[in-house]
Amino acid sequence: MVKRRADVTKDAKIKEQVIQLYVENPTLEINSVAYRCGTNIEKAEEFIEEYKKGLVAYFNFGIAPSMCDANTFFLFSDNGTEKKLLKEGDNIYSKQNITPLEALFIKINLGYEVKKVNQK
Repeated sequence: MVKRRADVTKDAKIKEQVIQLYVENPTLEINSVAYRCGTNIEKAEEFIEEYKKGLVAYFNFGIAPSMCDANTFFLFSDNGTEKKLLKEGDNIYSKQNITPLEALFIKINLGYEVKKVNQK
């Protein structure tokens, strides 16, 4: 059976919403993501798994603590970039722009939310 163009567009919008919610808060329960996006749990899980597979295939990141400075980490990527991360409480700050993918990696591996540049 061939999907109509309207159905394909609707699925694409739902997929985008599911991924956006997941990127913003990867700890959000899947049933909550599905409900907020107007889809079923199986479809939401499928979209998230597809998204995760895409991340693994194209990006390699690493995080290392600073050997000199307390509460400081460095985020490395396979394209040669290095970003300094400062931990303050339960948040991570960076003077460099952090992409949603990098923020997700930091949240999953360090367990901290990434906030905008610390304005101290």
